[in-house]
Formats: sequence, structure tokens, C-alpha cells
Amino acid sequence: MTDTDRFSAPAETSEGRPPWAHGVNAPPGHEPFPAQAVEGSIGARLAEVAERHGGRVALRGPSGTRTYEDLWAIVSRMAAGVLASAGHPDEPRTVALLTDHDTGQVEALLAIVTAGQALLVLDPTAPSELNRALLADSDAALVLHDDSHADRLLVDIVLPTIADDACRPQGSP
Repeated sequence: MTDTDRFSAPAETSEGRPPWAHGVNAPPGHEPFPAQAVEGSIGARLAEVAERHGGRVALRGPSGTRTYEDLWAIVSRMAAGVLASAGHPDEPRTVALLTDHDTGQVEALLAIVTAGQALLVLDPTAPSELNRALLADSDAALVLHDDSHADRLLVDIVLPTIADDACRPQGSP
């Protein structure tokens, strides 16, 4: 199969669903998600997977491993913190994310979308001026960050911030 074949699937199937929901152009052995999973929220899907497969490994990174159960506990607590600081999911605001590429970044990203907020990923390796300009242009309501980047970016930024470690449940990895 060529790249042209792979990426030229119709925008919708005859049933009005995206083609990936039915496995169009999917690799052999692929089982499509049930329609309700495709149409549901990311947070709801993660909660369901955590309930069914809680002890299985969900993430691996330099800082460690997370099971689905651990991941959901962290994400749900962080999402509550994001909602408390950024607003209601029916009126989404932009939440900026400044973290290293590790499990904490995935946890925070999932928390932001679980809270129903818009996501702006800032690059910790980019010049501070660029990240500040992106923040200003985005009208972000909140910056979610890890402690290693707080001082470099947040000087002169008048936005609520949440250090992702502050959102973790007691005793979490």
C-alpha cells in the first residue's frame, strides 16, 4: 500500500462515521473501537480502560512507569485542579502546558482534555520570549508546568499556575 492509498480514504463512510472508526486502511488484525468509545470523551475512555485493565502498564518514561489505575488517579485529580483554576468545561479556556517529554507531560495533557479545556503545548527548549508570546496570543487561563521550568518561563507572567506535582494524589508514583 502506498502513502497515497493509505491517506486517501474518504472523510466519512456511508454511515457518516470517520473511516478509522471502522478500520478503513487499518493494519491487519486491527479491531476498531466500538462506536460509543469513538464518540465518547478521552477522559471517559481512560476511566473505562483503567477500570478494566487497572494493573496493566499504561505509560513508561524516564521518570517511571504508570499503570492505568495510577494514570487515571493522577489525571482525574489534575483535571479537577485544572477545572478549579481554569473554568467550566462548557466554557473552555486555553490551558498552557510546559513540561519535559515524560510521563508527566502525558498525564497533564490528558488532564487538560479530560477537563474539557483547550490545550497549548509550550516547548521547554524554545526561547522564553517565544513561549511568552504564545501565552499572550492564546489568552491562556492557566499554565500547568513541572517544577524544572517554572522559574525560566513564569517570570513576569501573571497567570495562575499549577505545578503538576501538586496535583498528584498522595503516595502516587
